[in-house]
Amino acid sequence: MLTSLQPEPRGRWEPRFEQVVRAFSEGVPSRPGAGAALSIWHNETEVVNVWAGEADARDGKPWTEDTTTMLFSSTKGLAALAVALLANEGRLDYDARVADVWPEFAVQGKGAITIRDVLAHRAGLPAPERSMTVADLIDSEAFATALAEQPPLWPNSESHLYHALTWGPLVREIVRRATGEDVAEVFRRRIAQPLQARVELQAIDDDLRSVAHISVATEHEAMVSKTIPFLGALAVKGITAGGALPLTLATEAEGANDPRIQKSGLLSMTGIGTASGLARIWSAVAAPESERAWLSQAGLNQLVRPHSEGASFGAPTESPGQQRWGAGVQLASPMLPWLSAASFGHDGAGGQMGFADPAYRIGLGYVTNYMHHTNRVGPIIEALRLSIG
Repeated sequence: MLTSLQPEPRGRWEPRFEQVVRAFSEGVPSRPGAGAALSIWHNETEVVNVWAGEADARDGKPWTEDTTTMLFSSTKGLAALAVALLANEGRLDYDARVADVWPEFAVQGKGAITIRDVLAHRAGLPAPERSMTVADLIDSEAFATALAEQPPLWPNSESHLYHALTWGPLVREIVRRATGEDVAEVFRRRIAQPLQARVELQAIDDDLRSVAHISVATEHEAMVSKTIPFLGALAVKGITAGGALPLTLATEAEGANDPRIQKSGLLSMTGIGTASGLARIWSAVAAPESERAWLSQAGLNQLVRPHSEGASFGAPTESPGQQRWGAGVQLASPMLPWLSAASFGHDGAGGQMGFADPAYRIGLGYVTNYMHHTNRVGPIIEALRLSIG
């Protein structure tokens, strides 16, 4: 039976997860406008659903159970699940060449790149060549067309580098060409709605009424301003989409707080949802044999098959913090250990997190509106590991 304590943190949790809730609460900054929510599903049952803080620094509106927030790159993991559904049904082949469904993509030596390569950040197109505006960024088809005309940074998918903002338009166009469907609509109709999960890959005006306002910690802004430009022009172009976004991804009214971007359906970053909705979805993936699952065990195996690992493009072979990728999902790694070697999912800027662990039958969702470089999910996962033994 779930217990409830007031006033902070608000929500419900099973008593054995009290340490988890404490770790969550300690990670919510006591600053105006800072809020967060955490949901954990275990064996297809929600065992933690808590929230704390404020949803909007401008008016002090409290965070509630229904507060949604921008998911940033956690959106990529959800989009990858929709692609996995289509692949599971034989409507899309991970190992087909992109050029087989999108002939224009083959120019500039990209003819051998596969759909799996694009999903695993091997396309060699981590940033647009030209400068971009917000209008360019939110026009997914035009963005994809421009990327298809570019030469890759490396030949024959021989390396990998995180495609922070270019991943979304590439994947959306590939799915549109291969199946005639839109990834966001497939996700809504085939995944979120059947699970009654409050998550959208493309928001509409009504959805924005509950979206938390993103704040950026002063310390985070200072760190980004110093470190990102130091990494070079390619990193700046990749993170800002050629200047269409601020380096911090959000300011008071720009970037993630711009309604035009929030409604764009940019699969790289603009999903919105609650922590409970996020965890509900990953919980269903963690139990492929359940009645709620839409992905077979064979489909899950294809999704989490490692395709990119080791040093990324331009990084020393021995560089620490290397990520691992399946077909669009992050796999457990020293950089993202999660619960076990079986964990997979996707994190997002500022601390967003959604992942599944089939070994523990866990689905976890964490969202926040306060962008900071502190790892607030790590202590939660450590407490969770102790709670479930």
